[in-house]
Amino acid sequence: MSSRDHRVNRYCETLKIDPPNLGQVRALRSVATFDRLLIALLERGEPMTLTAVAERFDSAGVAPAAFALEALKKCRPGRPPLYRDGDLYGVDCHHPELDLRLFILGLRAARAPRVQLVKLTAPHPPSPEEPLTSAELEEAWGGRDLYSLPRYVLVLAVLEALGRPASAEEVAQFVNSRAGREVIRTDPAVWKRPGSPVALLADGRWSIGSDPDALRSARHRIRERIEDERRRRTSSTDAAVIRALGLAADRRREAHAAELSLLRRALLVGFPIARPQVLLVADLSARSIATFTGAEVDSANELIANFDLLGGIEIRTILKGIGVDHERFRVSELSPPQRTITIAEGGRPTKVTLDLLIAHSCLVERRMSDTKSKLAQVRAGSLAALQRRLERDLDLLVAYYEYSRLHHCFTLRQRGWEAKIPVPWIDRDETSLWRLLRSAAEAQLPLEAVVGAAPDWRDPWRGAESLRVAPVPESYDCWLIDQYGREVDQISVQRARLIDNPEA
Repeated sequence: MSSRDHRVNRYCETLKIDPPNLGQVRALRSVATFDRLLIALLERGEPMTLTAVAERFDSAGVAPAAFALEALKKCRPGRPPLYRDGDLYGVDCHHPELDLRLFILGLRAARAPRVQLVKLTAPHPPSPEEPLTSAELEEAWGGRDLYSLPRYVLVLAVLEALGRPASAEEVAQFVNSRAGREVIRTDPAVWKRPGSPVALLADGRWSIGSDPDALRSARHRIRERIEDERRRRTSSTDAAVIRALGLAADRRREAHAAELSLLRRALLVGFPIARPQVLLVADLSARSIATFTGAEVDSANELIANFDLLGGIEIRTILKGIGVDHERFRVSELSPPQRTITIAEGGRPTKVTLDLLIAHSCLVERRMSDTKSKLAQVRAGSLAALQRRLERDLDLLVAYYEYSRLHHCFTLRQRGWEAKIPVPWIDRDETSLWRLLRSAAEAQLPLEAVVGAAPDWRDPWRGAESLRVAPVPESYDCWLIDQYGREVDQISVQRARLIDNPEA
């Protein structure tokens, strides 16, 4: 047995899965290059270069090394749940997207038991030569959208079910009453063309035309709908089982959300990125900042070891520069999640920058300090001035991070249009504003919220107001209403929490 077989697979131990074998999935066409890269990294248990991955592809029989390397370069290999560190690519074992990918690839078991469908015998469809009946039309049309069916199919079906010619008003009333909306109009002009499947009689009534293929087509389209509906009804499972599985999934989500809420989180800013001369560590729970300058930066490791989640811009580079193994932590890389976005309809693509996301989402006009100015302060030895500059950056970064935690997205605005960018580093089970609104509506409790510009993160509830939550009828959404009865713009909410005891 080689020394490689004795090597600890850090990725699979963290994920609590068995190491996969790339060679066993080489023949599966449904597995994309990016997923094969993920499997190769999980198999190895540590970061690899693309060249090394391509060689593994070759040895596993996936593809020749040269061809595999070109495919790997084109698959955007640095996107989540993978990350890039120089020439190395690794797996972010705590990324929220990774768990679902593992399940799809068959690398982890399902969280819930498989639902068994109960197959019942459906009646055999009638012969295409048998006329349609009113009962068939009731089954096929009752309360359903009929816009996908051609008009001639609807008219011929009604005329055959009635067994006689009928007025335009009678046909329209027959169809529209079952569809719940106007589908058929009484304009006879559409049937005056040569070869029309519907004939116009001298007294104005509509009748079945002389085209037998059109009539058979109408029968087939109607009975096809009936078969689809019967298959849906006869391939079902116990409603109580479905409800139980849904409740179990909700309990798992709530338990996971409770675990996530207990994580000790810190945001880091440092400069220079590769080897910080000044490092600031913001403890989000204690609402405090620890500052390290010069030779003190090396002593930051002891403090950082107390946290579970670390976030920042180029956070892995900062941690590497101070000698911290980032794979011990949950890491949130807070760089903009995409490069461009089109906000207004018909507008040009807008470059997505950190300053733009902060300004539009957090409603703060200040910008992050530029690299050139910070570099000049390092060269001049002005570490105190650099520290003050980084403290201002840290204030903006905390507001940016807290907004993303609350909304699970960023909001950009332009000329009355709004666009939302999903946040890749937030776990989908984290408590969101939408879930807070639903909980408040169900419990009939008010919501305490800070609306407008992002507050000082050391005093996050200053300026908070009590807001009423009202569910939107026939929807999962809710309105947020202030004390004057006005609707509050939800995307401008920076902080929110339930008021458990409004009388206190």
